[in-house]
Amino acid sequence: MKLAYLFSGQGAQYVNMGQDLYDNAATYRQLIDTASEVCGFDIQAKTHEPAALDNTALLQPMIVAMSYSIHALLKAQDLPTPVAHLGLSLGEYSALMAAGAVDFETGIDLVTKRGALMQTASAQTKGKMVAVMTKDQQQVQEICSTVTDRGYVQIANENTSKQVVIGGEIPAVERAQQLLDAAGFKTIPLKVAGAFHTPLMTYAAANLAADLRQTVFEEPAVMTLSNTTVTPFTHVNTAETLIDQITNPTHFSKCLQKLGDLGVDTLVEVGPGHTLTGFARKTLKGLKTYHVEDRATLLTTVQALQEEVSS
Repeated sequence: MKLAYLFSGQGAQYVNMGQDLYDNAATYRQLIDTASEVCGFDIQAKTHEPAALDNTALLQPMIVAMSYSIHALLKAQDLPTPVAHLGLSLGEYSALMAAGAVDFETGIDLVTKRGALMQTASAQTKGKMVAVMTKDQQQVQEICSTVTDRGYVQIANENTSKQVVIGGEIPAVERAQQLLDAAGFKTIPLKVAGAFHTPLMTYAAANLAADLRQTVFEEPAVMTLSNTTVTPFTHVNTAETLIDQITNPTHFSKCLQKLGDLGVDTLVEVGPGHTLTGFARKTLKGLKTYHVEDRATLLTTVQALQEEVSS
């Protein structure tokens, strides 16, 4: 077995996420409580509030705390050492923290600042994001390029070979969506605060840069791939890569291909939902995929992995 962990990004959250783990797993509860002290609000209480789950400033530390805490539960089990970590956007912080590149409290502090800055940037720039289902990413890019008179719009996320997300200023994104719909593409507006991974987030990147550059990053104990560069994070490049990440497109599908090149055959997604394993199954063939977001999926995943190792 060649195992890799996937770490959830923003968008997979739901009301009461992590509650049964908080109620029944002491390690999970302790970590969530520690994260609450760092970020300045009660994370588990906020999972009950739909408005909080739509607030980027609150949501980012919530997701990272949950993902890291689930990983801690998995790490305590008798499981194979993963060959790689891969997070989607925000999930890169969880992945780096789990790989020991930055300590838990520092990571939570960084994502709390990141979330607040991205929320402010979103309010200032009024951006929008739309998912596009297509094999022809080149045509999507060409259509976006025809509406520059309406403002900025470009591909912001490459999730799979058949799904991208465009992002930018609202008039430009809406016009591009109209043209994509007319051309026969399936489009889905995303419920996000702003146009992430575009230059509309420059305010956030500029204001988080000093904190990232002052952070002491260690070499990840597990190879952790960057969505921005499609190469591993190192202690030297982590700060600058995370700065660039805020305003540059994600290349998650290419990172998944890298995992395939490494011979990864088993993926476990940690955090709310199972979006990333869905992306993986559309990108790599013959994978075994699991996800952990509550007690039931934790028990099922641990049992399945242990049985696979012993067989």
